[in-house]
Amino acid sequence: EDFSGTSMVSIKWVLSRAGRKAWALDNDPEVFDWAYKMHIPNLSSEQKEALQLRLQDVLKVDEASPPIPNCDVICANNYSWQCFKEAAPMKSYFEGVLKGLNDCGIFVVDIFGGRDTRKESREDITTHEITLNDGSSGKFTYVYEQMNVKLETHDMDIGVNFEFSDGSCMTHAFRYSWRVWPMTEVQNLMYEVGFSKVEIYKDWSDEQGLYRHGKTPISLEEWNKFVADEEYVSAYVVARK
Repeated sequence: EDFSGTSMVSIKWVLSRAGRKAWALDNDPEVFDWAYKMHIPNLSSEQKEALQLRLQDVLKVDEASPPIPNCDVICANNYSWQCFKEAAPMKSYFEGVLKGLNDCGIFVVDIFGGRDTRKESREDITTHEITLNDGSSGKFTYVYEQMNVKLETHDMDIGVNFEFSDGSCMTHAFRYSWRVWPMTEVQNLMYEVGFSKVEIYKDWSDEQGLYRHGKTPISLEEWNKFVADEEYVSAYVVARK
């Protein structure tokens, strides 16, 4: 995730069953420092052996040393793969993923769309209570911001802000520049590089408002209708080798 800064997806994989291994790739040493500080110390020695954090450009995995073996599952979560805005690097990325999968392996990414992704916005998402260094209590609000939306290219910048109860604000603590890829283009590129099947699993909210992941694939036509009709919609795309 982003591509694997916190390494939590890889850690969850290792913890899910004995004998599983994971390689977490990212090109930013600072985020891996966070993973080593916050998450890796909680693992047993065997689990640490099963996990590798590799500072690596995902477009140059062939150059990795030592080599990274083929995997059963490759994933890029939190929409981070959409940092590739042009077809050529995206195709190169998909080709590398396909080459890096074992037979019958799967590639999993998440995708989003909807009417609200076509306009600039700023929205309070959640408020959290925290304990400050002096022991007093405080609050911060996670504020999501969409900027520089370009309808003709599907490009946008996203900012994550934290507003604190003392009136201060951490502006653009995280900032992303993405292309909100149309699903049709994603599917076409995946099939073009050689994936045998591409499925869409739409996310949804239950009666309690809890976020759920779909278990039954929907068609491309159904997804495109959701994108046209709903304010915001997200899904997992599963491409099979």
